[in-house]
Amino acid sequence: EMPEYNGTGPNNDWLISPKRKVEEGMYLEFYAQSWSRSSIIEQFNVLVSTTDMELSNFTCISGENPIGAPIGEWTRFVFDLDRYKNQEVYVAIQCVTSWGLVFLIDDIAFKIKENALPEFASSPESQATEGEPYVYNISFSDNDAEDILTITAQSGLPAWLQLTQINNSSAQLKGTPSEDGNFPITLVVSDGKGKTEQAFTLSVNKVKENALPEFTSSPESR
Repeated sequence: EMPEYNGTGPNNDWLISPKRKVEEGMYLEFYAQSWSRSSIIEQFNVLVSTTDMELSNFTCISGENPIGAPIGEWTRFVFDLDRYKNQEVYVAIQCVTSWGLVFLIDDIAFKIKENALPEFASSPESQATEGEPYVYNISFSDNDAEDILTITAQSGLPAWLQLTQINNSSAQLKGTPSEDGNFPITLVVSDGKGKTEQAFTLSVNKVKENALPEFTSSPESR
């Protein structure tokens, strides 16, 4: 409700969405501004209800204090809804300006955040020698910081080679080659929603046989 000009309380105007199910990665996006001919910054909250449209059942998700909409400048606002994943909710924008004039909102939309694929940050060690320890220190990352990453070998590794994940951003491929040859390896790092591969050929060189020393002189027999 808009207060009278000589009233004492803030606005309490509500714009409430239809009920909808929150999908993974969903967020609310809209653009807002305060009227360009006004000197008053319009204030608003964003709230969610998991039950019904009764105003007392809404919980504020935009912070302890109302947000100000810039004067005369369309500004993008985004609010993450992931905490309500798989729930049916109502989402509301509440204008709470005191002595306000015009609060403008446009392009309200529910969108799904695109998954950022994990990336390898290291380059493979592609050369090894039979009988000598081989180590490839693997590092990887994901722009979605909350994602849990796992790394696996797509095809079977040689019996002498082991892949060990250390934490959410590193792993180690190591072993001592027991034979020479070329071994195709494909590593896969996944965030549970997408994956990235790193393929390379590990070339194991045959150990160089020891050359025995030789005499280059002949003994004087008399």
